[in-house]
Amino acid sequence: MKILIVEDNMILCGMIEKWLQKAGYEVLTAIDEPGARSILKKNEINLVLGDVRLPEGDGISLLEWMMRSKMEVPFIVMTDYACITDAVRAIKLGAKDYLQKPVHQELLIELVHSMLKQPVIVRKERSFVERTSEAARKAASLARRVASSELSVLILGPSGSGKEVIAQMIHRYSDRRDKPFVAVNCGSIPNDLQASEFFGAVKGAFTGAVADRKGYFETANGGTLFLDEVGNMPYSMQILLLRVLQEKEFNPVGSDKVKHIDVRIVSATNEDMEKAVQEGRFREDLYYRLAELEIVQPPLKDCKASNPQLSSSASFLRLNVL
Repeated sequence: MKILIVEDNMILCGMIEKWLQKAGYEVLTAIDEPGARSILKKNEINLVLGDVRLPEGDGISLLEWMMRSKMEVPFIVMTDYACITDAVRAIKLGAKDYLQKPVHQELLIELVHSMLKQPVIVRKERSFVERTSEAARKAASLARRVASSELSVLILGPSGSGKEVIAQMIHRYSDRRDKPFVAVNCGSIPNDLQASEFFGAVKGAFTGAVADRKGYFETANGGTLFLDEVGNMPYSMQILLLRVLQEKEFNPVGSDKVKHIDVRIVSATNEDMEKAVQEGRFREDLYYRLAELEIVQPPLKDCKASNPQLSSSASFLRLNVL
């Protein structure tokens, strides 16, 4: 099968070319849109890997030209964090998927194999049950791609659909993997204890505060804080959470000392968040802070995985970064 790489960074282009050739693919390369068009006219290409930004033209205009020319060739957009909105636009125009730079070899090959319906070898991870279904591989691929960014992720789906498994995978494949992963069920914390549970409290701050204690944010500092059932968070706590996400600092209950934090937020809910926003139960500004990227997990009954232990992994990605 032939793959066309459209990338003006010659070092990156050569590296991807080498990886794909090693995986058994024939590779052609172009550094700009005119060169890519010429190759597409003369060759039967099975897949295009195109950079969003090119010296002449760009990946999006190339994709639009392919659509007008009735070229039904799968297109994968390559982009960096600063151009993520261009990737969203490309997907809306018909691109099949996107890869965020820096491109990782294992993730690239897995995505290309999946796109071209080639067999994929799933590496067994110690922390997760091995899965072999196409849906499971797609879920793992999504989680790993999201992991490479610092965007906040909201995982949507019914209870028992595997939302925390996806959250753990995002943490495991991120640069924060060696730091804490702290999971919190927002719906299980009494309203009057929410602030102290999240931000900690100093001795004497309230009845029963017999010693200083850390909250979830401080415990997760440097790592990932997973907010499960975030749709059940009381409105008063939503205001406090929004401030922390904006300012990246907080005060423990009963203290005037400011603590700075570096935490990646991954959250999950079985709520219809857009409906909750419309009904005034959830702050719209907080929703968009939490949902820069969304992964939607369908119910177990809708999945056809070959491994029933993890049939919850038929996910798809929705991007809210317009």
